[in-house]
Amino acid sequence: MRIGEVLRDLYGVSAEDVARALDIQRELGGYVGQILMQIGSITERQLYHALSVQLDIPQFDRETFTGEVAVDDLVSYFNGKID
Repeated sequence: MRIGEVLRDLYGVSAEDVARALDIQRELGGYVGQILMQIGSITERQLYHALSVQLDIPQFDRETFTGEVAVDDLVSYFNGKID
């Protein structure tokens, strides 16, 4: 799924904003997510969350993290993603 679709589903980014970002990308280059952030359609936090969803990578949020994670658990988790 493309980042514009993910952002639409998660945050209701309009098709017009995605089309505008794609036009800017074609003209100037860059990444659609960053362009949407620059034109005020999304926040940086929303972009990070959408990327974690798109790539199926968990997002660490130190503000809400309350436990401890063992390195072995992380290695096992990511080995399962890579295999």
